[in-house]
Amino acid sequence: MPSELELSLLLQSTLTKAGFVKARAALQAAVADALQGILRSRRDSFPGIYIVGSYSEGWGNSLTKADGRTDAESDIDVMKLFQGRLYHIRGSCQCCDRKEKELVDCKDGHIRIGGFATNPAKASSGTPLRPAVDEVDACRVCCYPPIAPLLTASNL
Repeated sequence: MPSELELSLLLQSTLTKAGFVKARAALQAAVADALQGILRSRRDSFPGIYIVGSYSEGWGNSLTKADGRTDAESDIDVMKLFQGRLYHIRGSCQCCDRKEKELVDCKDGHIRIGGFATNPAKASSGTPLRPAVDEVDACRVCCYPPIAPLLTASNL
């Protein structure tokens, strides 16, 4: 059975051969920044709009294809961040001036708030000329909960 290192090197080699390289990722991230600027200029009344997810991070091609082509199931995630109330995540918040009743639960990156949908994404299908888009409405939080893959053994 191959070691973790061998598997990692094999994956890196396969992705590199398929065109998933740092320079292209940087270019795609720059394109995402430009798209974000265009969206903000067209929606003057809503400046809190962000391109998020794998597209903005430079890896918007779905890995279901190893040839560098964008998969039909890939999309661009557009987040609209609401101004106003700041939410405090139970178990993560370190704010000293909040009350217990202000804490909200968070599961799989989504905070749970009464009166809001549990899946806030509004999806629109793509076409051969335009990629699919998921629009997500989001609220501000005081902090992020721990992200397991980013934690070191001492943080666990």
